[in-house]
Amino acid sequence: MNQPLKVTYRQVTPSNEITDLIRRYTAKLHEVHDRIISCRAVVELPHRNQRKGAQYRVRVALAVPGGYLVAGRAPVAAARHTDLRVAVADAFRAVEQMLRGHTRKRSRPRAFGARRRGNERVRRERRERRELQGAEWAR
Repeated sequence: MNQPLKVTYRQVTPSNEITDLIRRYTAKLHEVHDRIISCRAVVELPHRNQRKGAQYRVRVALAVPGGYLVAGRAPVAAARHTDLRVAVADAFRAVEQMLRGHTRKRSRPRAFGARRRGNERVRRERRERRELQGAEWAR
């Protein structure tokens, strides 16, 4: 990683245990993709709900060649985030999945000069339509 790991705590007391856990998950991400430029993790406690308890939100932002990947789970959607370790694990699992997809997409071989998007059938139909229009103008 070019830049050091940044861990930010919002409305949560900083914990060395959680910081070490985040460092271990970041080391696992380096096994998936070794060209990670930077990694930021934000641990926050957005609401203090008395019925459901404290639900943590963890967001992870990675800068990799070709773009940024941001993952995290909203506390409303995941009721099991009352444990901070589970919230950290879920966020890093999500960003690892995104990183694997990004790596797969970037490493896919393409023919020289091939377009990234589009369907071959659609391109062929457009080419035929242009040829027909050109033939009509030539008359």
